[in-house]
Amino acid sequence: MVEVDKSNFSLEPFLFVDGKLITWNEQQTIQSLENNYLPIPKIKWLGNIQLEVKAFASGEANKSSVLYLQYTLKNVSKQEKSGNFYLALRPFQVNPYYQWLNITGGTAKVKSVKVEKNKLIVNNEKVVIPISKPNGIGVSSFDDGEAINFISQDQMPLRKNVEDNTGYASAVIKYSFELKPQEEKIYYVAVPFHGEPKELKKADEKFVQKKFDETEKFWNDKVTHIKFNLPSSADKIVNTIRTNLANILVNRDKFGIQPGSRSYERSWIRDGALTSSALLKNGIVKEVREFIDWYAANQFENGKVPCVVDRRGPDPVPENDSHGEFIYLIKQYFNYTKDTTWLRSKFDNVKRAVDYMKTLIDQRSTAYYKNSGDSLHAYFGILPESISHEGYSDKPRHSYWDSFFGMKGLKDAVEIAEAVGNQNETERFKKIRDDFKENLYNSIRLTTKQHKINYIPGCVELGDFDATSTTISLYPCNERGNLPADLLQNTFDKYWDFAQNRA
Repeated sequence: MVEVDKSNFSLEPFLFVDGKLITWNEQQTIQSLENNYLPIPKIKWLGNIQLEVKAFASGEANKSSVLYLQYTLKNVSKQEKSGNFYLALRPFQVNPYYQWLNITGGTAKVKSVKVEKNKLIVNNEKVVIPISKPNGIGVSSFDDGEAINFISQDQMPLRKNVEDNTGYASAVIKYSFELKPQEEKIYYVAVPFHGEPKELKKADEKFVQKKFDETEKFWNDKVTHIKFNLPSSADKIVNTIRTNLANILVNRDKFGIQPGSRSYERSWIRDGALTSSALLKNGIVKEVREFIDWYAANQFENGKVPCVVDRRGPDPVPENDSHGEFIYLIKQYFNYTKDTTWLRSKFDNVKRAVDYMKTLIDQRSTAYYKNSGDSLHAYFGILPESISHEGYSDKPRHSYWDSFFGMKGLKDAVEIAEAVGNQNETERFKKIRDDFKENLYNSIRLTTKQHKINYIPGCVELGDFDATSTTISLYPCNERGNLPADLLQNTFDKYWDFAQNRA
């Protein structure tokens, strides 16, 4: 099943062969990617009649892009087979209803659908174009019966135009086939994301193949900058790297790098900084610069770096890892490009982020925290509580996740100031960095003492064990040389034992 657009209807294939309906649920299936790493997904049904579904998008993003679907039927039996291939337009999203963050999954609204010039027009805006000429197209309202009610009887809905107040209309495209042993048949369907490009009016199999070749070349050029001299046994690792690079780029919205295209269709600086670093390491530069320039424009006037930016603008929720991550990202881009002119253009953003971090640190640098007992002194001079660590979403806490990223940001700010030749700010940043470092490690020492633990804690309040968040102190924050060696060793020994016992 392919969802044609966010929160929109899906296209689902069915076969009717040998007097019975065949669905994906009865078939053993194999999922794969084109060339084992390109963002062109494929799924194959294994049976006497094999069905392979391939999906790819081509065209200029946000302007003329088109979803292309290729359905390949192959008769792998020893007898000639005939039947019908049905492609159902159904009012369902791929995401289930219980995935509710930012959008609600489950059903999709199909309030109208009509057949016009051998294509389907849905909700008077979305067009489904059978490039391979079908043997029939029909539509039905919810009251007439859903598409599967017709297909299961090897029948077609007879209507050509329906309005449905329930929003659950459906449609069916039918292809009849006769296949000799080892013979195959390919059907193509196009679903434009933006209107209906003129070039689709005369599209045929050669046209779609040309678009596929262009798409394949585009992604190969994008994700194969780095060449790996490794044995074939490492192919899975190389393919995983390339696939993840492609997924990062697929999920971009204009300049925003984001972790997903549905529930997580927002640009967190946390995700964006780390995924941008991965892109840079693999020779993908332009998209990172566009992301930084875009995100920097959303920095608050007081220097606060928003934790996330989406279509509503910068989010004001305080997540105190964001400032260090933003500075780290700017430094990463400079590390790989050596573009000092660009770095100077971002120095004011860095300075304001450091100044904002300093105001946060100052909130925990008062006499109240300095002169109290160990339980309060552990808060002295570190970043205040926030919910950036999702384990503390119930109640904001003073997480070392935040302070380690703060430490990284301050270290990188010093090197940025040196690179642009600003001696005064270099010395000022060094003083902030060094004071913060002293207070951070004093806080860790006091927290382990207070909670009677022998590992690096997740936050001051709980003294909790959270090795997965502690890893960022090693990378990308590069604090191994400063971390108490015994606590560090104990942290990951404890995590190893936990993982082994759970296996």
